[in-house]
Amino acid sequence: MSNIVPFGGRKQDGADSEGETQRRFELQLFIKHPSIDPAEITAAVGLEPKIQSRVGDARKTPKGAPLPGVYPDTSWRYSERHHVEKQWFASRVEELVDRLLPHKVVREELASC
Repeated sequence: MSNIVPFGGRKQDGADSEGETQRRFELQLFIKHPSIDPAEITAAVGLEPKIQSRVGDARKTPKGAPLPGVYPDTSWRYSERHHVEKQWFASRVEELVDRLLPHKVVREELASC
């Protein structure tokens, strides 16, 4: 069984069948940029964002209700929830970094924008 639970999914903290304590945590990657399109960030990192907004778009709540003003910059956020035994989460961070490594050249190009 996978320890990755899509953001918004439900899995309760508690003891597993062998009495080990389960801990829940989220890994998030948050990128802000003054002008880039969020689709370019998605292509650069190879992950689908949970939340994204483009500079100049009308502001809105997470549920889509309008807010006054426009976004002053582009924001992009990826999130994944994990459940692990005790507090051993370093391997989950390493897995995310390993998924990002193949996209290093494209990320460096974005950084120069």
